[in-house]
Amino acid sequence: MNDPIAVEPTPKKVYRVAAEGLPGFMVEAPTREEARAKMEAELADRDSVAEYSLRQYITDQTRPIWPGDDLHREDLECLEEVRREADAREFSGDECESIWAERQRDFNTGERHMAFRDFTFPQVQDALGLRVEDAHLFPDAPPLSVREEFAAFVRDGAALAQANSTEKAKSEFIIAPVLLELRRMLGPKFVLFSGVEWTVDAERGLSGYCDFLLGRGPSQHILQAPFVAVVEAKNDLIRSGLGQCIAAMVAARVSNERAGVAGPVYGVVTTGSAWKFLRLTGDVLTMDVSERFIDDLAGLMGVLRAVVESP
Repeated sequence: MNDPIAVEPTPKKVYRVAAEGLPGFMVEAPTREEARAKMEAELADRDSVAEYSLRQYITDQTRPIWPGDDLHREDLECLEEVRREADAREFSGDECESIWAERQRDFNTGERHMAFRDFTFPQVQDALGLRVEDAHLFPDAPPLSVREEFAAFVRDGAALAQANSTEKAKSEFIIAPVLLELRRMLGPKFVLFSGVEWTVDAERGLSGYCDFLLGRGPSQHILQAPFVAVVEAKNDLIRSGLGQCIAAMVAARVSNERAGVAGPVYGVVTTGSAWKFLRLTGDVLTMDVSERFIDDLAGLMGVLRAVVESP
């Protein structure tokens, strides 16, 4: 009986495949036809949008990859790591881009640095040398009445966010509108940044993607004197966002210390419907024993005003 003949597997290539109404995507497959079939199958699953956003980011930001070119093995390994992390923690497309940039840097330098989102609670307190205590933050903050039109907008937004059940929907329909309305009502008392990459001390893990940052600087174009970090909780669990938020608060404190800016730093972890407030003074982290809810919009806005107007 003849020995079986070893058959070499068909090498995979990376092809740019276009889809109607969407930019070209990079798809790994043995042939262009298989790449298109794979893309169509994955696009049917909305959970794959973040992955495709990441693929497009790789195409645009790393190097030109033409149809049929091989994607570097290091890139594929990095991409797989990002996929796994995104699947496990439901990262948005923007966060996937942030992870990719960090992982690419790590592959290039041979090092692996922590980032804001890598911190978990309660481990973050030991990692960053903090002492945690509980207290009632702003118990006497008076409610801040809002326009009925805005209250109706938030109610509709909350219903849409619940129906969509995605982090992006919560950000666009609830969190961002609340912060924008706060700025409209209080005037130019703070500047607002959304979805920014921020590095303060990469060696300590004080870098990465920030959902929202509020600063006291004079220009909306430059992040200065950050004093509030707002983090979207994953999977509707406040606890899942505590580590990331606390790390961003420490980064803000360090940044302010370098600039000679005094005062506490605040943090907010929110699911859109529930809002948890934190305060960092030196190395003491105070966590509010209660949570605020979007159903009590005037009460929530009152606490946010108290944070912004705190000395």
